Amino acid sequence: MVVGVSGYGYTGSTAFIQLLMEYKETELMFKKAEFIFPYEVDGLLDLDVHLNRIPSKQSKGDAAIARFLNLIEWNKNFWNKRTNGRFYDLSIDYINSLIQVQYRSRREATRRNNKFQMIYEKFIKVYQRKFEYATHIPLKFIREDVRYISIYPDNFLDKTKGYISALIASSKTREDCIPLIEQPFPPNNPEDVFPYFDDPYAIIVDRDPRDIYLIAKIALKDGRFIPTATVEDFVTYYRAVRKHRPDCDLKRVLRVSFEDLVYNYEKTVKTIEEFLNIKNHVDMKKYFNPEISIRNTQMWKRFPEEKNNIEYIEEHLKEYLFTFPYDSVVADKKELHEMSKW
Repeated sequence: MVVGVSGYGYTGSTAFIQLLMEYKETELMFKKAEFIFPYEVDGLLDLDVHLNRIPSKQSKGDAAIARFLNLIEWNKNFWNKRTNGRFYDLSIDYINSLIQVQYRSRREATRRNNKFQMIYEKFIKVYQRKFEYATHIPLKFIREDVRYISIYPDNFLDKTKGYISALIASSKTREDCIPLIEQPFPPNNPEDVFPYFDDPYAIIVDRDPRDIYLIAKIALKDGRFIPTATVEDFVTYYRAVRKHRPDCDLKRVLRVSFEDLVYNYEKTVKTIEEFLNIKNHVDMKKYFNPEISIRNTQMWKRFPEEKNNIEYIEEHLKEYLFTFPYDSVVADKKELHEMSKW
């Protein structure tokens, strides 16, 4: 069994990680790291698509493998620290198990995306041919890359599942624990990467859009990946990233809100325990305390200058609003930066 907690960004998924760390049955893997590797750009899902679903002769698989290798090269120091030095070696062994042939040749995609390269090759070919014809000496002025053939590789899912399992095992300190991972599943379509995990369960966390808007706009100064230049842009973004297919297996996907964990703590904890079949809450409220986190809600009430924008969100995202108790606590402005970590 593998438990993953994922959110859409600033939704409070860390609170659920903290809650689950209080149970005897679980252990947090890859500490202080979000394991988005299965579905990030050029990650496992892209590899699966280009090798298995739309390989289109050899070109898509070749480009996907090259990009995957760049991804693991870029991330090797970060993830080696979290896997006892095993990430890079396990990744290379995994990708080598999928490659059917490798050879040196010019990669057309690299050439097409580089105008300078195209002009250079057109110019140099004329003189290269003349020189080789006159001297019979081959010249290598045109760049060649390692190319890869991998089309419908055998046992892709089994090898990918083994790779993920090996990464998880490299982070474990207890054999009998349930691995707990941050952000291993895309929140809008978690089941797309379920085949890469052994017995996966996903907890998908969301949050009232009014608070997310203010975290992104004010605490994070127009918030990295969330558009807040206009409230209309934010509403379009918020709704778009939450489009998902109806969950095919509700036994494996639980959708919850940050506010429910704060305001309906006992009920939400019970729901999670039943979903994961866990019960040994040995460190209750050691890492997550709803009495403290309640101040990380309803921050819009402290920002009257955002009144028009908040009303626009309330009108256009009605179905995503949380119904707060009448006498609930609201946050102070000075706490907004603390809220941003949620």
